Parts: sequence; structure tokens; C-alpha cells
Amino acid sequence: MENASKAILISGAILIAIILISLGVKVISSQKEAINTSKDSADVVAKNTFNSQFEKYVGTRKGSEVKQLLIDIETSNSVNPDKYVAPPGLSAADVKPYARYKVSCGKTNGWVSSVSVTLVK
Repeated sequence: MENASKAILISGAILIAIILISLGVKVISSQKEAINTSKDSADVVAKNTFNSQFEKYVGTRKGSEVKQLLIDIETSNSVNPDKYVAPPGLSAADVKPYARYKVSCGKTNGWVSSVSVTLVK
């Protein structure tokens, strides 16, 4: 009788250990999902913040705004060399202050990677 009661205690302890281990695994896996979700959210915010500095110029703009865009591209490329934005092949000296320009952005993997500027006649 004594051996049977010890066997029941040991099997109960093993059952409790299995329950605790499975609860630990469940908690850890739910934390990984939360961490991945917050990381994805942070990536989206970073991408939107980076893109917004160029996308605000999209459309028809005055030459003075295009000059500022060229300065913003140069600044961004010096600060973020890993997120290089190809300039439009136009220097600030070529931009006429009162002319109108059409600005558009090209993206790679959701990040602005190039800017196109054409003179509107």
C-alpha cells in the first residue's frame, strides 16, 4: 500500500511539472508574438517617417520647393547612407525659382529610393 501511495504522489508531481512547463511555453510564445508585432509597428513608423520627408513634395511644385527637396535628399543621404535616395539628376543651380515642376517618388521595398523632377511647361 505504501508503494502505491508513493507512486500516486510521484505521478501527481510529474503531471504538475508537465502543466507548469506547458504554461511556461505558452507564456513565452505569446510574448514572442507581442514582440514581433511591436517590431513590425516600429518598422512601419520608421518607414512612414522616412518617406514623408520626400512624399510631401509629390505633385506640382514651385522651383523654390524643388530646391528644398534637393537639400533634403542630400541631407538624408549623408545622414542615412544605408537608405540612399537617388537624386533627380538636377542641381539646385538648374532649378528656376518661379517655374513649376512635377515631382514623383520611386520606392523599393516600401522605402523611397528615387525622386523624379520634370519641368512643367
